Amino acid sequence: MEKIYISSKDTAKHIRKALKASFPKQVFSIRSDHNCIKIHWEDGPLRKDVEAITEQYEAGGFDGMIDLDYSQSHYLFPDGSITLHYREGTTGYISEIDNRSDSLPEGTKIVQFGAKYIFCTRHITDYETKYTKAVWWIRSNNVITGNTGTDWADMFGNKSVETIARNMTYNHVENQSLEDTFIQSRNG
Repeated sequence: MEKIYISSKDTAKHIRKALKASFPKQVFSIRSDHNCIKIHWEDGPLRKDVEAITEQYEAGGFDGMIDLDYSQSHYLFPDGSITLHYREGTTGYISEIDNRSDSLPEGTKIVQFGAKYIFCTRHITDYETKYTKAVWWIRSNNVITGNTGTDWADMFGNKSVETIARNMTYNHVENQSLEDTFIQSRNG
């Protein structure tokens, strides 16, 4: 089966379609150049949820453990879905994935997407107000260790209130309580 190259511009079109299917009400700004795609949006889905979709379209990546770029190819099925076809792996951090098969649906293609890197950025509207509200919630609902007036007075375990509040601001999704966001954010 011949491998087909899909440009970064056309890869961005596939990503736009996949994001629209997963987050139909969210508006995404998707820009591509010769080797990367940049995706921006306001509020809405968490970055990790968007990245779970977009990482499927990466043509490769970088193994920082051994300072090496790597490539990967995908199957593009007739229904538009994709799965990883083959990645050689490295002697560093990246493992081999080999899904090569002879029994595939008719019309399946092996593709090499054009964007090696896909960057996702979630902008939080009214960040300062949401951050201040998270700090207030932590201080009014949790026991803070340390003595007032010292550098370590605003610690929760080994994380500062500011760190947890920042995580809460980025991890908060619509219709989620601050308590649930706090539980999620203090561990991540």
